[in-house]
Amino acid sequence: MQGAVFIAILLSWIQLSQGGCKTVCHFYASNYITATFHPEHVQPSLCEFLIIGYGYVVNSDNPRIAMHERVADFLPRISSYKKENPNLKVLLEVRSSRWSFEETFYKMLSSASSRVKFADSAKKFVLDNKFDGINIREETVDRLFKNFKTEFLSLMQLVAARIKAERNLYMFASLVDTNKVHELDVNNDIQGLCRLADMVIVETSYFYLDPGEQHGRTSRLYSKSETDTKSVDYVTNLVLSRGCPKEKLVISVSTGVWCYQNISNNRNGVQGYLRWAVVSYDKLCPFLNTGIKVQRLSDNGPYVMGKKLDYLNPVFKGDFIYYYEDDISLKSKIDYAKQKGLAGIMFWDIWYDDFKGSCNRGKFPFLNLIHRECR
Repeated sequence: MQGAVFIAILLSWIQLSQGGCKTVCHFYASNYITATFHPEHVQPSLCEFLIIGYGYVVNSDNPRIAMHERVADFLPRISSYKKENPNLKVLLEVRSSRWSFEETFYKMLSSASSRVKFADSAKKFVLDNKFDGINIREETVDRLFKNFKTEFLSLMQLVAARIKAERNLYMFASLVDTNKVHELDVNNDIQGLCRLADMVIVETSYFYLDPGEQHGRTSRLYSKSETDTKSVDYVTNLVLSRGCPKEKLVISVSTGVWCYQNISNNRNGVQGYLRWAVVSYDKLCPFLNTGIKVQRLSDNGPYVMGKKLDYLNPVFKGDFIYYYEDDISLKSKIDYAKQKGLAGIMFWDIWYDDFKGSCNRGKFPFLNLIHRECR
């Protein structure tokens, strides 16, 4: 995917003004994830918003939302989530494509009548399924439609008008361009979206490595140089500079562990690393508990070097380097959000946390940290 994503969210300004540093939880209910992450694992008391992915658009002429089949596993639990946390708001994430690219969403977007039909069906879908709103996540790598900027804003205006007509319903809108920040204004009407929104989430949990980099931290807090645009701080300031109030802005974090295999060959002089996998934190903590030396980057981001994790495929041999988040690095990002006066933190995806308590720190240690520090 190209870029970190910022998400414009329509909320009640009254609710927003009750305090900053909100905790937004996010996860995808896919076949792979739900093999281990089940509805009973969600801890609603730690979230103010819970985004469940995903839905997608079918039939561009008469558009409607269909849900991934695994989302249905979580629907019966929504009422119990809200019973445990009466203030919890649960939203469905609607992606522009079910797979890597599908034209249905964009054909719908290019038709004025189809945009109206989608807005009407989206409101009905939210009400019928007892969601508190939707997140529309537009995630195409390349813009294939010259009028995308105006047509997407038109769609968001239509959906917003219908959602706002219902009390306590919420609309999220996602845009993908933050890895190429120079394209943000070209492809997106940032000012228009911020005018619609009551809160904006900037998904800063993943940035591409620079050309020539074979391994590294994919969510740096600060830029490495004046020309480095791939950092939480740079993107946050960019969006703020486009007129988004700081009280509306939320940054996102992830505790996925990035695993890079050392593929150096001293015999013929070949040196390098290969990114092999992204795994959840509980797969790394047994290795950390052996007393391995933790090294830190300038933004407090931790990394360790050593043997292959037992979880990884045995076909891979040799040493690895692992980049991840821990209490120190996450607190640096939370403190950053608080010092900037931002609205809060989104945790993407919560199943990357130790949701079973396998690391002997209780369940969801990082989500607990965010929730505690944001209070």
